[in-house]
Amino acid sequence: MALGTLSSLGLGSKVLNHDVLDKLRKADEVSLIDPIDKKIEKNVEKQTELVAITSTLRELKSSTNKLGDYSTYLGRSSQVIGDALKATISAGVPTQDIKIDVDSVATSDINDIGSKYESRESIFSQKDSVLKFHHKGKDYTIDIKAGMELGEVAQLITDTTNGEVMGIVMKTGGSNPYQLMINSKDTGESSRIYFGSTISGSVVPSGAFELKDGDLSITLKDKKGIDKTLSITIPKTATESKSQDNAQTLKEAVIAAIKSDADFDGLLDNDLNIGIGGANSDTLTINDKRGYQIQIEGTKAPILGFNESKESIKDDLMVATKSVGAGKLTGTIHIGSVPLDLSTLTKEKNTAAQNAKNIAEAINNIAGIYGSVNDEGKLVINSDTGEVNIYANNDPASQKALEDLGLKSGATM
Repeated sequence: MALGTLSSLGLGSKVLNHDVLDKLRKADEVSLIDPIDKKIEKNVEKQTELVAITSTLRELKSSTNKLGDYSTYLGRSSQVIGDALKATISAGVPTQDIKIDVDSVATSDINDIGSKYESRESIFSQKDSVLKFHHKGKDYTIDIKAGMELGEVAQLITDTTNGEVMGIVMKTGGSNPYQLMINSKDTGESSRIYFGSTISGSVVPSGAFELKDGDLSITLKDKKGIDKTLSITIPKTATESKSQDNAQTLKEAVIAAIKSDADFDGLLDNDLNIGIGGANSDTLTINDKRGYQIQIEGTKAPILGFNESKESIKDDLMVATKSVGAGKLTGTIHIGSVPLDLSTLTKEKNTAAQNAKNIAEAINNIAGIYGSVNDEGKLVINSDTGEVNIYANNDPASQKALEDLGLKSGATM
C-alpha cells in the first residue's frame, strides 16, 4: 500500500484545525511546562518542611540553652495542697517532699536560730551563748558553749527538752546553706514556741464566765516603750461553755483590747503574741518577744492562774555561781573593756554584802552594762546589747578573783 505525501499545511488544507492545535499545545505542556510545575510544587513542599524543621530546631535549642544554664538546674518550685500553709522555695534548695500536718495555724511554731552556716560541722558561735524560750507553760534555758558545732547545738536543744522541742539543721540553699531550726514535736497553737518575756495562766473556768472593769488588766510596753495598761472585759458566756471556749473568748478579748489602742499598731503577732495553751488549749499565754516585762492584775487574775500583780521575770544575761566574799579582795577583772581593781573596791572590814554592793555599783557605772546583787548575794550582770565579755588579768590573784566571784571568763550573749 502506497502512502501519499503532504506538501503543504496551509489553512486551506484543513489539517491545522482547532483540535490539532489543542493537542499540540497539550503535548507541549506535558513535555515542557508540567515538569516545571512539578518542580515548583516539590520546592514549595520542601520549603514548608524546612520551615517546620527550623522552627522545631529553634525550640530544641531554646530548651537545651535552659538545660545548660546552671540557674535552671538550681531553680525550684513548690506545690502545696490546701490553703493552711504557704511555701516559698529559694534557688538551690534540695528537692524533697515535706509532709506537715496542720491541726490549727500555729504562728512561730518553726523558728530559725542564728546565722547561716557552710556545713553541719560549722562552729555555731565563738562565744558562750544562752538560748531561752517558752513552750507549753515551761521555760527552757539552753547553755551553748563556745566552739560547739551546729549539729551539736541542734542535738543539745532536743536533749534538753526531752524531744518536746527539736533542733534541726536544715539545708536552705545559698553560699552558706545550713540553718539551725527549732520546732515543737506537736502541732497546733498550744505547741507554739515563744521567745522573750512570756507569762502563762492556768485553766480558764468553764461555764458562765464574765469579766468587768477591774477584773483583769494587762500592762504592756507600747511601740514607744511606754507602759500601757489595758482593761480586759468579756460579756457573760453561756452556761454550757467549755474551758477551751472561754479561753478562746479571753484570747480574742485581749487581742481586741490591744488593737483598740493605736500605740500598739504593728506589734501584734510580731512583737506581741497572744495564744492559748495547755494540754486542752484552755490556758492564756501572753508573750512580748522584745523581752519587756508583762504585768497582770485584777480581782479575777488569781482564778485565771495569774496571782495578784503577777509579772513576767526578765531573764538575766549572767548570774554569778558564787556569792561575793567578805574582807579585802585582790586582783583585777575586766567587764567589757573596763578594768576593775578589787583591792580598791573592797576593805578588810567589809562584809560580803558591802563588797557585793561596791562591785555591783562599779559594774553599773560602765556604759551599757548593768550590775546588781540578787537575794543570794551573787552578782547579776546585764547589758543593752545582750552581750558581755569578762576576763581577768593574767596573774594568779586576778584569775583566782574571777573564780571566787563565780563569774565565767569569756564572752556571753
